[in-house]
Amino acid sequence: MVPDFRHKDPDRTEINAQTVVLEDIIDAIAIDTNKHLARYEVTSLSSDCTVTIRMGLDKIIRYTELLKRRLRDHQMAENRRLRGG
Repeated sequence: MVPDFRHKDPDRTEINAQTVVLEDIIDAIAIDTNKHLARYEVTSLSSDCTVTIRMGLDKIIRYTELLKRRLRDHQMAENRRLRGG
């Protein structure tokens, strides 16, 4: 059975390679990056641009890599199971 890779488990306590879902990436874009980018657009401060990159965009990349790893791990486990190993 394929786990839900799209929605957060309400009992989840952290985001890692076993728990990350698509919703985490969407939230990172829609909430985190948008908030930091809006602040930078208002202030035009270099420090706010840095925060946008580090807190917003880097988080999207990190979560995307985690989800990619989670999907590949699941795929490999399913392939082993189907081969009988």
